[in-house]
Amino acid sequence: MSSSAEGSVSVDDYPRLTDGDVHAFVDTVVPHEISDQVVARFVDSRRVGASAVDPTQDADLRRVVEEFVRAAGADTDQAVEPIEAHFCYRAFEILERFAPEALGDREFWNFLGVQYFWKVVRIRQNAAWNAVRGEPDAPTRPEHERKKLSRYLIGKDHYQIPLRMYLRAQAVREDDKAPLCEIKGGGTDFWRSHVLAVVTASYPSLARSLVRAQEREQHSIEDQRPRARQINRLQVNVEYTRHDDSDLTDLVDEIWGP
Repeated sequence: MSSSAEGSVSVDDYPRLTDGDVHAFVDTVVPHEISDQVVARFVDSRRVGASAVDPTQDADLRRVVEEFVRAAGADTDQAVEPIEAHFCYRAFEILERFAPEALGDREFWNFLGVQYFWKVVRIRQNAAWNAVRGEPDAPTRPEHERKKLSRYLIGKDHYQIPLRMYLRAQAVREDDKAPLCEIKGGGTDFWRSHVLAVVTASYPSLARSLVRAQEREQHSIEDQRPRARQINRLQVNVEYTRHDDSDLTDLVDEIWGP
């Protein structure tokens, strides 16, 4: 990724797709036969400068997506959650090599979702994908599912697939590894509701403590909620940045226990 003369990175240095481009992709590309070549033509038509991506990063992203697809096999939707968890840190290691300016740009994540992760979205959110295609086994509310599909591609928040994978690994990374991404008992609802959508994700020590506690206790979704509310309320009196994993583990374990 190139830099400007002043050493900073501008929006012209990395590829971007607008939200409108993503909606156009969902409306005009997804309903038809789709392939890497079709997606490449669509991206080229939006004049986004995809060539700005370093060839090594390009190859690495394509490789991790293809490995995800092979690992998923015939599984789709929620059944693929463990596969997504397994590949979170692999994706994170590649994505964190992009400039901070790009990683902070919603439209850059839009580009990543369409250009590289469309196959993952097709598998991970297959019900929404099928609804857009109008396939017979699609849900009975196709317009609702169509809107949902765009959300999994638009880089707005933790619903977007590559951004979600990145944030999940970032929240619990430790010593250049993130095995906590794959904990048992840490399904989509746990990560979305109690880590990524709340302040927990901003404090790695807190996130790691919570994730370890959930792996140990294996609380159901219903049992997680009251405990999570207690932890969220702690931010009023606890400055998380002043505590390490050991301190926060003791605090979280008291709440997240049996």
